[in-house]
Amino acid sequence: MRNTAKILLQLSLLSAAVINTVPVFAESGAVLEEIIVTAQRREQNLQEVPISVTAFSGENLEQRNIKSATEYLSLTPGVSFTEDGQSGSRGLGIAVRGINNLVSGENAFVNSIGIYLDEFSVASVPNQVANPNLADMERVEVLRGPQGTFF
Repeated sequence: MRNTAKILLQLSLLSAAVINTVPVFAESGAVLEEIIVTAQRREQNLQEVPISVTAFSGENLEQRNIKSATEYLSLTPGVSFTEDGQSGSRGLGIAVRGINNLVSGENAFVNSIGIYLDEFSVASVPNQVANPNLADMERVEVLRGPQGTFF
């Protein structure tokens, strides 16, 4: 009988503790920012785009103090790069998911990666692609997949 009373007392104390808990809500009132991308040549919410996209807004680039292409490429999953060591030169080689532009001669290479600045293709720049200056950059979008051939 004593054991039963002990168990009932413990259960009632435990249930009282559970019932009296108050949910804790975030005090900051932070709102998630909607990210708009143009990966399919039209403005869409990033969550609604059915392709693999990494997007950096101009504000995000400024907050992270990103000033060169190599800095944002190092933060992008599935993207690797090589530099020739000369600051501001055209020696930035980019590989997306292990695929890069194949150099077959001194000035000829196969474009496996599409690179666009202001909707203008710069992937055919000799000696790979120019390292873009990110001053006043509105956004950077990296599309992993065949999207460049679709649009």
